[in-house]
Amino acid sequence: MFTVENLAVRLGDKNILQNVHFTIDTPGQLVGILGANGSGKTTLIRGICARIPFSGSCCLDGKTPANARELAQIVSLI
Repeated sequence: MFTVENLAVRLGDKNILQNVHFTIDTPGQLVGILGANGSGKTTLIRGICARIPFSGSCCLDGKTPANARELAQIVSLI
């Protein structure tokens, strides 16, 4: 199970994402992220993968990876 709670990303003085919550609870489930250009899709993925600073929490199977390196041992981003 993958859970994101209260994810927020701020770049400079601009809030890009705020109050993002979702859960993916089916193993092997394919999930798509849809939205207009500039709506924050890539920022969401980068935040979840700890490629950019974020606040909130991202838990994978009840565990919160300590850093991007630990997360990269579990998931990959292309």
